[in-house]
Amino acid sequence: MVEAVLFDWDGTLFDVFDFLVDTYTKVFSEIGVEPWPQEKYRTEFRCDWKSLLIDMGMEQHLDHLIDVWNTEKYEKENELKLHDGAFECVKKLSADKTLGIVSSAPKEILRSEVKRFGLDKYMDLVLSFEDTENNKPHPEPLLTAAKILDLDTSKTVYVGDMVEDIQSAKSAGVRPIAVSWGIHSPKTLEKEKPDYIAKTFQDLLEYIETLD
Repeated sequence: MVEAVLFDWDGTLFDVFDFLVDTYTKVFSEIGVEPWPQEKYRTEFRCDWKSLLIDMGMEQHLDHLIDVWNTEKYEKENELKLHDGAFECVKKLSADKTLGIVSSAPKEILRSEVKRFGLDKYMDLVLSFEDTENNKPHPEPLLTAAKILDLDTSKTVYVGDMVEDIQSAKSAGVRPIAVSWGIHSPKTLEKEKPDYIAKTFQDLLEYIETLD
């Protein structure tokens, strides 16, 4: 039986794809980099966005990206929403599961968003990239969450929308479940062989109920 469900935030519970594309397009344009087409985000964007920018030779622009990301999120907070069904899914799982969020988002804005949507009362832990030395796909974020919450990793699932979520879960000994509605496409996710790719939140709930 699954005793704990850990979630990624951006793209998994929080509908952020259009915002992500718009923000990166703005930053790329400001620094003279050719903006990515939308489809490229579906296959090549990374949870560890710092390493992505470094590999693109943009290390000097990291602070600027963080500033723009945070500013844009605050300015557009009324436009950004949870994915349909996210709240109900979390609420239902909270009845008999330990729940947490393990995200690559900045701590302050992550906690603010989780609270704004009323999910904080259901979460036993909210972990950001600032809380660990290594980011996903390294197992440290999930192992840290498991240690804090005293979880049996073999009875824990991690729900995410990117390949690094799957990789991190596998490395941490946590069961990986992918979702089809986030940043990476189902075809991209399939290559990492998650235990399951949920098509809807109801599908996710039903699958979790089947696990031993």
